[in-house]
Amino acid sequence: MYHQQRKLPLIVKKSNELVRTQLSVENNALANKIFVTLIRNLEENRFPGVSFPAIQLLGGETKPNGDDYKRLKTAADVLMKARLDSLCYDRDGKEIGFRLYNLFASCVYENGIVTAEFSASLKPHLLGLKKYFTPLNYFDLIELSSFYSQRLYELIKSWENPDGFCEVKLDALYDLISFPVTMRKNFKEVRIRALEQAEKEINKKTELKFKWEPIKEGLKVVAIRFIIGEQGETTKRKMAAKEEDKKRKQSHLESAERKPYLNAASTCRREHGIEPGATCSMMKPRTKKCQMCRKAAEVKNPNPTLF
Repeated sequence: MYHQQRKLPLIVKKSNELVRTQLSVENNALANKIFVTLIRNLEENRFPGVSFPAIQLLGGETKPNGDDYKRLKTAADVLMKARLDSLCYDRDGKEIGFRLYNLFASCVYENGIVTAEFSASLKPHLLGLKKYFTPLNYFDLIELSSFYSQRLYELIKSWENPDGFCEVKLDALYDLISFPVTMRKNFKEVRIRALEQAEKEINKKTELKFKWEPIKEGLKVVAIRFIIGEQGETTKRKMAAKEEDKKRKQSHLESAERKPYLNAASTCRREHGIEPGATCSMMKPRTKKCQMCRKAAEVKNPNPTLF
């Protein structure tokens, strides 16, 4: 049974394209669990048909009860409506078309057995995968109770790279996870209901460890940065150190450029008895040294008491 087997990893594969394609599906965690369980039981010589006993997913020793039956029926209805949306681009990145796929041709439940028939177009995304695929730990994935956690788990696994770092535009993330329009209008709701909940649940229940942080333009969040595992933390520290070094070098450069003007400005102030906080713009007539004072003030001033 599931609870006896879950300690042993069991890997299911999806093509990267399938994982990263916009999935138009209602927020239903059980539907996604059924989808990945069907993939787990998929055999090439039986494609596109596949079956599994419902208790394999729901647990228990007998066929599902009345409540489970209702949940299965709702989830099956979601799967039959689910669709993959993919855009086509030319070499210049111009959108030239689209591809729409239904996930399933049929889904049947009878006598405790779930039987489904995949759409034929999904075969290259599920079988015979040698490269460009995402390995998913089946038991980790079905342990996740939230649909948003499940989708983020799949996406982050597909984005794993040696740097442990990935940045995704917010609008693209909205499409990939099929956030409803009401949530897209309020990032706070996305943060609380999806990102924070997924981070907590995935880090607790799976081998995948990650953090996320918003990327802003002004006050507006425009993208999300995912920091994956220890390597991601290392990359983040390296990037922060690199940025700090860049700022330090820029500060040194500005100081070197301003030094002759600052010296001239200081001489000017001493000669005219200017108190700290006063400004040379009040001096008449303006001497050449006052012009130097103003020139020094054009660059960011590291010593605000001087001018």
